[in-house]
Amino acid sequence: MSVPVSQIHGSKLNHLIFQIGCYAVLFLFLLFFGFPFYMMAVLASHTAPVDWSQSNPFLFGAHFIDNALALFHDLIFVRAILNSIVIAVLTTLVQIIFCTIAGYLFAKCEFKFKKLLFALIVGSLMIPVFLKIVPLYQMMVFLRWTNTYLPFVVPAIATPFGIFLMKQLIETSLPNALLEAGKMDGLNPYQIIFSIVFPVQKASIAVLATISFIMTWNDYLYAFIMLPNRESFTIPIVIQSMFNTLGGSSYGQLMIANVVTHLPILLVFLFASKQIIRNILAGSIKG
Repeated sequence: MSVPVSQIHGSKLNHLIFQIGCYAVLFLFLLFFGFPFYMMAVLASHTAPVDWSQSNPFLFGAHFIDNALALFHDLIFVRAILNSIVIAVLTTLVQIIFCTIAGYLFAKCEFKFKKLLFALIVGSLMIPVFLKIVPLYQMMVFLRWTNTYLPFVVPAIATPFGIFLMKQLIETSLPNALLEAGKMDGLNPYQIIFSIVFPVQKASIAVLATISFIMTWNDYLYAFIMLPNRESFTIPIVIQSMFNTLGGSSYGQLMIANVVTHLPILLVFLFASKQIIRNILAGSIKG
């Protein structure tokens, strides 16, 4: 039985209208979420105070390079960038290694007090961060680790969220048959972890790495407490200090600093976006 030509054209027209509607909605979302970043870049190209009655507030000015050069002449800001990069990268790497191993053990291995230990880990997620800051600070002072990278790297060895996340992801995405095949080939537990678990869990690791990097990079309170010396400041602390010092006298430099702060986050997300999307799609198919 043949389908009428009018019905075929009607279905194509409906599909076209649906596509146009989807792109229109996506474009509105792009404007809504992208406009603050656009204005941040625009303000970075102006000097303060700006007479907006004499210039268009939505167009770029001519002082972007001047503001950038003035900002990067500040050695404290440059040192803060390096501190933030080192802390975020080291914390992320440590968390990836140890949380993946711990997540695998809780997901695929059997040992005594497994359920109790995992319950304690999940329960610790309910403890407010502010209640842990004072004991952590006292511990770091006792160990003389303040103004170093150790207060960030060492606690990242066993973060409850990282262990919980990797346990859930490995439990649903790592086939037991693959592990059994590795054991039959004579692989020891260490070889299974580094030859099977890590390569297979690239998407899960990308999720954990992105979350860890962004949280560490944006952390203000913990860094402010653990790094009291100016030479040890990270980006969020320096930007807050610049805002208190400059106020409204130099919007350009403040906005340049914000642009620099957001670039590593965007780069990390773009680098890991394919793996994150792959993980989401795999979970949806299995669900």
